[in-house]
Amino acid sequence: RRAMASLWMLLVCANAAAALLVCLYLWLIAWPRWKRETRARLKVADDATVVAFFHPFCASGGGGERVLWKMVHTLAQLHREKKRRLHVVIFAQKGPKTPEQILAGAEERFGIDVSTGGGSGGGGGGSMKIDFVFIETELIDLLHAETWPRFTMIGQSYGSMVVAWRGFQTATPDLYFDTTGAAFTLPLGKLCGARCAAYVHYPTISTDMLAMVYSRRPSYNHDSAIASSKVSKEKAQGPEEPSIPSH
Repeated sequence: RRAMASLWMLLVCANAAAALLVCLYLWLIAWPRWKRETRARLKVADDATVVAFFHPFCASGGGGERVLWKMVHTLAQLHREKKRRLHVVIFAQKGPKTPEQILAGAEERFGIDVSTGGGSGGGGGGSMKIDFVFIETELIDLLHAETWPRFTMIGQSYGSMVVAWRGFQTATPDLYFDTTGAAFTLPLGKLCGARCAAYVHYPTISTDMLAMVYSRRPSYNHDSAIASSKVSKEKAQGPEEPSIPSH
């Protein structure tokens, strides 16, 4: 038993040491190099701050995009008024639309003219440059609930980290904003040395989800096999029903 316990302790220590070495490599070597490469590749001005947004579906015309474009518009105004020199990067799904078409769609859909504060490209004069990092569809698929028939939320959270990782590799920012509720991308942003913030429309786990699990109602993100499982049934037959506040 002592030999087994010692072996397990050795394995735990070895894994912890390996994880620490990986984090130190990323923090001290990889991320700084990627940040320098980002500024060179995107031709970021020496005194400009790179601000990245995680919003893969920014070209779909959904209501949640309004927050993104309003934030970009505000940053463009700050840049134009010379209060802060900025360079915006958006992590987006690769698709048929060009950056110009995406920005034009934001103006048409929400009445927010991002180009009035800058526009994509340029960077001269008072304009703020806006670049897009287009993520491959194969990685974006990891964000869809249909990809994960079991453990959906865990799978989607993992997918968001993979997508964000690809974005950080391509464009390592100084400031990082999550505007989709992908909370697990924030530690990656922090690890790469960026200051992080988020606008959250809804929590990762809502009271509606808890109520669905308690009542064992199947849904697109609550498979019928899980909803009707023995474990779920035993939980649902607990001594007291939890109080679920109404929205």
